[in-house]
Amino acid sequence: MKLHFSLLVLLCLVFLCGTASAGNETIKDKVEVKGVTFEYSEVKYGSSGAGQRGIKIWRKGVAKDDNSYKFSPNPHDNKKKYPKHAEAFYKAAATAIGTFVTNKDNKNKYPAPGKLKFTWESVEYTCAAP
Repeated sequence: MKLHFSLLVLLCLVFLCGTASAGNETIKDKVEVKGVTFEYSEVKYGSSGAGQRGIKIWRKGVAKDDNSYKFSPNPHDNKKKYPKHAEAFYKAAATAIGTFVTNKDNKNKYPAPGKLKFTWESVEYTCAAP
């Protein structure tokens, strides 16, 4: 009986610890736009949970090239799509920013906060100042 109870407690602890650490991980990936690799990561502002989100993005191998944006509206407001498809949201945002940067008229410059809008799942987002 003690062995079964101890095993059950151990399994519960492993499950709970695994769940807590998974919630603290951020989304990180890369996207290629016009032959340029952009790496990006999710940025969490303020409180945990469904708090405000943003993105940090940089060109791979380019020194001092990171830029950050806060999304407006908060992607968590799209409760039907964002929670299950957050990775797709960040890939869409990074692709939109990368497309802006690699446009020859923009001369490899990141958009000024508020100057770039993109649509994901029928919602228009602005890359605002962090």
